[in-house]
Amino acid sequence: MNSHPLHNPENRRSSFTGSSTRVDLLRLQKSVLDFGRQCGAGEQNLARLKLILEEVLLNIGQHAYSSEPGPILIDASPARNNDMRLLTLAITDWGPPFNPLADSPVPNLDADLDERPIGGLGIHLVCQMASSVSYARLPEGQNRLVLSVEL
Repeated sequence: MNSHPLHNPENRRSSFTGSSTRVDLLRLQKSVLDFGRQCGAGEQNLARLKLILEEVLLNIGQHAYSSEPGPILIDASPARNNDMRLLTLAITDWGPPFNPLADSPVPNLDADLDERPIGGLGIHLVCQMASSVSYARLPEGQNRLVLSVEL
């Protein structure tokens, strides 16, 4: 096995920056998906990653920066957990404190559709599709969501 950084996806790291405008959110999503593809992600895992990114980035755009666009940083790096290849993403925004893992209502999946509120399934789906998800409010005042997705 060649250990040259260009041929060893575990040595790759990349950072992507943009704003919460619709155009930048789509560009960020495409950039991370391209990086995942370069790291060897299969089509099914890329589809999962696309849904996760769409949910997280749109939520940042709508909730962290509801009045005007703000910055978003995504640090991406491949990792291994035993025999599982993962892509770990640290997604950072400078919006008000919000822990989606603790502050989002738990959806009642047993209720009839007409009894459920519109929305509210996003973070639940992200947690179901990702291998791991964690949140931290950084001392410098940023929200950081770290998640890992199988490649």
